[in-house]
Amino acid sequence: MCKTPEKRWWLASDFMKDGMGEFFVGYEATARLAELVGDNPEMFETERQGRFRAVRIKFETGKEWYATISPKLQVMVKQYYKGE
Repeated sequence: MCKTPEKRWWLASDFMKDGMGEFFVGYEATARLAELVGDNPEMFETERQGRFRAVRIKFETGKEWYATISPKLQVMVKQYYKGE
């Protein structure tokens, strides 16, 4: 999500597709995405898209939530997010 900030909303199915390389999660993507949002609610926004839940990172409030996320997640944000 940080590597491709121009893609605003993500579905779990986006992480189940071949071609995701190191970001491929597979059939557990729904559960992993729900855990990520549940553990970091200030970082994410969700919305219903039909019968699915779409998720986006709230980049615009990053200065507010960055200090509250885990160190491991901070490293990922630093590594992949290059700004918009």
